[in-house]
Amino acid sequence: MNEPDPEVDDDGGSPACFAHLLCPECAAVPEDDATVCWRCGTDLPQRRER
Repeated sequence: MNEPDPEVDDDGGSPACFAHLLCPECAAVPEDDATVCWRCGTDLPQRRER
């Protein structure tokens, strides 16, 4: 097993999760402050920043 190389800076972290911003029905990305989805018309829950 290889030991980590201390010279390599690999602090990329986990990928950002933006799933909470998508429409729960069709996965469209709603406009900011939208209350209904532009694609399917589903009422959107309060979107939270994480």
